[in-house]
Amino acid sequence: MMILSFIVVPIAILRLINLKLISLFGQMFAVLERLVEEVITFAIFFMAQLFLFGIIAVVLFPDSPDFNMLSTSCFNLFRIVLQDFSIDEVL
Repeated sequence: MMILSFIVVPIAILRLINLKLISLFGQMFAVLERLVEEVITFAIFFMAQLFLFGIIAVVLFPDSPDFNMLSTSCFNLFRIVLQDFSIDEVL
């Protein structure tokens, strides 16, 4: 009987700990799934707006070497978002 209690009690404790961990990690994974969905949605909208502003820059500034093609325009707009420009060159 004593040996049986040494086997049954740790198994019951492990089940309780396991259930608590599964519920804890389950909530964490649910939050991470929502986070990934939101990040993907933000990235899609951000890239769409960057592309549209790139088209507007090509139309408005065709003489500027920074905005004469769509690819350079989008790249330079992305650099502006990251604040990777010299204010002395702009002024």
